[in-house]
Amino acid sequence: MSAVTYLTTTKHRYSLLSNNGSEDKLRLFAGSANVPLAQEVARYLGMGLGPMVRKSFADGEIYIQVQESIRGCDVYLIQPTCRPVNDHLTELLIMIDACRRASARQITAVLPYYGYARA
Repeated sequence: MSAVTYLTTTKHRYSLLSNNGSEDKLRLFAGSANVPLAQEVARYLGMGLGPMVRKSFADGEIYIQVQESIRGCDVYLIQPTCRPVNDHLTELLIMIDACRRASARQITAVLPYYGYARA
């Protein structure tokens, strides 16, 4: 199943629950690896990307903070692990940590390309 198909199915599932107000519990965020891809997925789903601040420290470490309340939300993080693979994978892990600290109900990483998937 492709990433867009999975997200479309998920969005449809939430739209069926809109009577319960569950549709607004779906959030989509982009890592820095391929923002245009994440924007295209968000446009396809008819929603926007959530605001997230990414800062780099002088020693190369990164800091990520979610800029909206995602408490109790289902969060989808779009971050392929293209070159540099380790940097993008580390960024994804820090994004997951930021979402956990912000009390997201469920976090799903969408990796259209996974750099360590070799056999």
